[in-house]
Amino acid sequence: MEREKSFAKTIQLVEAAMSQDAHSSIDQLDLDATLTYLLAPSGIGLEETGTIFCRSKEWTRLARDRTIKALHNNTSSETQAALPINELSFNKPIIRKTKEKVVFSNNQTESSPLAVHEKHKKLIEDLKKAKTDKEKQRLLNLVTRGLYRKYAQGDNPLFVPVRKLVEEIGFHHRKMQDLVLFRETIKSAGVPMGKIVYKSKNGQKTFRYYYIVVNYDIENNDKDRATQAVYKNEDLKRFLSHPVSQVAGPAQEHLPSTSLMRNKEKFKSIHELLSELNLRQMPIKKQLAMLLADPRLIPVPIFRHENAYRYSADRHNELKQFAFNFLKSKTVK
Repeated sequence: MEREKSFAKTIQLVEAAMSQDAHSSIDQLDLDATLTYLLAPSGIGLEETGTIFCRSKEWTRLARDRTIKALHNNTSSETQAALPINELSFNKPIIRKTKEKVVFSNNQTESSPLAVHEKHKKLIEDLKKAKTDKEKQRLLNLVTRGLYRKYAQGDNPLFVPVRKLVEEIGFHHRKMQDLVLFRETIKSAGVPMGKIVYKSKNGQKTFRYYYIVVNYDIENNDKDRATQAVYKNEDLKRFLSHPVSQVAGPAQEHLPSTSLMRNKEKFKSIHELLSELNLRQMPIKKQLAMLLADPRLIPVPIFRHENAYRYSADRHNELKQFAFNFLKSKTVK
């Protein structure tokens, strides 16, 4: 009886996790095997589940354990508190096979985890096979945040955000509002487009992410159509010039993107670095001018963007030491 109660809590966890899209980052095969084991009749154990997926009993056990732990870890703090991991049973209650037919139930409710999982799986399959823009758009309107996150990842994603597409084909937006111009251009070309809406934790801000389907296996795919539409728009040609320039240090083959330059964790301000040196006898503007007077001497690449000078955060100590020694030598009489 105790095991049945613990297992019932495990099923509650799975249902909560699926409704919260907590499964989006989990390996698809692991998830399929775990749902099959948990939701199939009790006669379907680890060995039978492994047979279904052409895997061993031990593989199925490990896949089940890591999947349930991942689902628990990905759910909300409220769910974790209500269903502590140590109160869950990963093993189904043992029921004699003679008392139960070893078949999958055809009476799954539409809201059950297995039914939702199968529904999402079919949606993606239909999306990949969609022949018309109208059908593709209808399916894109059904894509959830969890599905978007799952299929926008990896080396060969199904979805690509408009922002990423713009950067990949050589355009450089200065601010997020610029992306509206690209989005409207792609939309005007008839390319189906999906939209995912997020809200900030306090609910005061709304973020919208627009994306298209990437079909590498067919001719005239959506990525090619979107790219052609963008290049044909003369008003967008101004975004081909890179807003970032290198002003010092060893020449770099590729310039960082504007979004990367704005990331304060990855790129630091040279003005802040000079402030850390605490060389009070010399104004920071003068320090910067002296430092950049001979850019070839500087060992770390320095970039300029929107009148700000920045460098890679992982080279901070190296540049700080060089700047200190260099400027100190200039102030010594």
